[in-house]
Amino acid sequence: LGEVHVHDLPQAREWLRAELRRSLFPLLAERFGADAAAAGGGGFRAEELAVYDALVIRYDAAKGGTRQPMHRDAALLSVNIALSSPDEYEGGGTLFQTVGGGPVRLGRGHAMAHASGVRHAGA
Repeated sequence: LGEVHVHDLPQAREWLRAELRRSLFPLLAERFGADAAAAGGGGFRAEELAVYDALVIRYDAAKGGTRQPMHRDAALLSVNIALSSPDEYEGGGTLFQTVGGGPVRLGRGHAMAHASGVRHAGA
């Protein structure tokens, strides 16, 4: 298992911030922010969102790195973006403690958002 924090990669950090502001933050605000605000749950606007922490995680089965343990993240929302196609590896995905069944596997470039407080693991 190898990981790098995006804040350690200045060019990647700036690119990620720009892309998130342009594409993902408006979608997250539309899906999670506006409806929550209308229902009296607080909510948020896209321009209020920021990255708390961003990691690129690489699993290496040959070195014993095949998953992440069950955990919670320290943010409002967590977003997983698949950087590899599922046909390039075996297993993988995100397993949620509160959801029955197997891990959620994403296609390359697809994203999944969930409440950060939900316990989950890299499968």
